[in-house]
Amino acid sequence: MSGSFLTLLSPVTPLGLLHVLYGYVLPITIVCIWTAMAVLDLASSERTRGTTLAWSALVLGVPVLGSAGYLLFSRRTLPSRVAIAVVVGGIGIVGASYGLSYALIG
Repeated sequence: MSGSFLTLLSPVTPLGLLHVLYGYVLPITIVCIWTAMAVLDLASSERTRGTTLAWSALVLGVPVLGSAGYLLFSRRTLPSRVAIAVVVGGIGIVGASYGLSYALIG
């Protein structure tokens, strides 16, 4: 019965599980980590209220671009090496997982 609700109850294959983990869960987890790092850094920094509100709106309104932009381009309390490693490493990990999924499935 393709297309019915019962297809959701079909057994999970290892390849399907890897696709779900690396294709959906991993990118969401990385964006959550970026957003948490940006929000915690914003909370601990001594900025003007307007700057803090603007960055907060960007980070929470557009999480992927706002968080990555904040970590890469703002005046933050985190060391630059840490922020760059987290953002570039996250992009690299997601890219590698998509490549692996494509190689296994495609």
